[in-house]
Amino acid sequence: MTRYSRTVRRVLAFGLCVTLALVVAASPSRASAKEPKGAATPAAITFDEANKHYQAQDWPAAAAAFEKVVAREPENVRAWYRLGVSYQKLERYEPAIAAYRRAEAIGHNPTVMYNLATAYSRAGSADSAFAWLGRAVDGGFVQPDRLEADADFTPIRTDARFASTVERVRRAATPCAYSVEARQFDFWVGSWEVRTPQGDLAGTNDIRLGADGCVLVENWKSSQGGGGQSLNFYDADAKLWRQIWVDAGAEVTRFEGSFTEGQMRFKGERVSKTGERIPVKMTFTPLPDGRVRQMGEVSKDKSKSWSVEYDLYYVPVRRDG
Repeated sequence: MTRYSRTVRRVLAFGLCVTLALVVAASPSRASAKEPKGAATPAAITFDEANKHYQAQDWPAAAAAFEKVVAREPENVRAWYRLGVSYQKLERYEPAIAAYRRAEAIGHNPTVMYNLATAYSRAGSADSAFAWLGRAVDGGFVQPDRLEADADFTPIRTDARFASTVERVRRAATPCAYSVEARQFDFWVGSWEVRTPQGDLAGTNDIRLGADGCVLVENWKSSQGGGGQSLNFYDADAKLWRQIWVDAGAEVTRFEGSFTEGQMRFKGERVSKTGERIPVKMTFTPLPDGRVRQMGEVSKDKSKSWSVEYDLYYVPVRRDG
């Protein structure tokens, strides 16, 4: 073979390679052959879309959807929480715990802490369940009835720590019910006929506990017409009792005092409709026969001397516990 023949063959081979490369480059790819040109990329699932499965209690779909949401939004505390709930409803307690812990690390919410306790209870970890219940109470969880009725705590309900935790939550929810000071005026609670020392009816009074035992609400009706109301409460910060009285004539009296030597003793100032400020005192005494004596005093010389303004005896009509 001559040098000229070898050269021609090389040129032809090179030309063939170039032609093949151009054909390959011009031909559509497999992917583009399957997807029409201009096809839209599927939209990522949103929190609201995932939440529709959650609200419908479709727990498998909710779990799958929220997995995608948290993968895209790793700081979305609500998504992590709902993912934990979805896993727990599917009895997948370990991933539920992991999701709850991620939500708690972001938001430090007592509801998440509570759910962590339920998941640990179901997973058979009593110590962790009580630890997270304690953190929930410290964080502001105050629903003792929910805690007592929650079936998720069935595995740990017979543990002595459960009853003490319920009591702790109840005390946190209703602190006044357990306060010695806040209960000092309970002897006045009830429905009463109010009479003078001579036995004449002065009126009726109804005193009720309110705000889970934190206040006493008085509703007075005079036998002469008119009436008034008062709000009574123990001010734990000031360590004294307060009463604010308003009557039908628009007079306002503010008292403060304490329970001393078996009596509730108040001192205060009445503001008349003309703006005059009048020093007043009021003493409540529980009597051995179940009655209560209320004596009011007034000063006309700026607390230098005092005179009795009224002396009343409460006779129980119906006592309220």
